[in-house]
Amino acid sequence: MIPCATIEKMQHETKMGRAFSFVEMREFFIGIIHDNNLNDIQKKYYIFVWLTGIRRNEALGIKKKDVDFENKILSIHGTKTNGSDRDVPLTPLVENLHNPLLVITTTISLYLQTKQATWAVSI
Repeated sequence: MIPCATIEKMQHETKMGRAFSFVEMREFFIGIIHDNNLNDIQKKYYIFVWLTGIRRNEALGIKKKDVDFENKILSIHGTKTNGSDRDVPLTPLVENLHNPLLVITTTISLYLQTKQATWAVSI
């Protein structure tokens, strides 16, 4: 006899997520930049997490030895499971987080260039 055979399995509701639209991303970044309740370090933290896609606690646990500026790689070490080590590319936007406004305007500029938009975005 299996001891857990009579236990009913939990039902999980699977929800499909969706990616943010460009307008939603723009609002997110502008909101962070103009939020007077956040200091510069907090703003950079949120932007860093957004741009790298790493978990918040992973970002807080990064050490100097995890960053390879020469090869532009950020090493994330097993935070959820022992086998979840991975490398994240350090894109130019992430490298330039010393100036969050530069990150936002560069992101918007790159988007507009790739979409060949004819309208201007003001921050």
